[in-house]
Amino acid sequence: MKERDKPHDRISSMALRFASTRAFKKTMAAYPKIDGRTIRTTALIRAWESGCAIITDENYIIAKFNKDTEEFQNLKDWDGQAVEINGWEVSHGTVARLHLKFLQ
Repeated sequence: MKERDKPHDRISSMALRFASTRAFKKTMAAYPKIDGRTIRTTALIRAWESGCAIITDENYIIAKFNKDTEEFQNLKDWDGQAVEINGWEVSHGTVARLHLKFLQ
């Protein structure tokens, strides 16, 4: 019987889009940057029945996706997975993009 591939066997990085909030911008502004991009900040993905979130140090939620979003579908198998945030952008002040690298 063949074992099902684990999520990290299929993908190593991901970029997520979501509505930018003041809390997200304030949190990410505290991390070091190179050319405006956050570098080597670790976070954790948590998935629940109602949705999932990306949590940085001290349990601060920086992005949250409800279960009806494509982002939730992409993240739901990653519950408990540590990730590195290796970049982020905010377009027109309203849409954020978070670049994640999955840590093995």
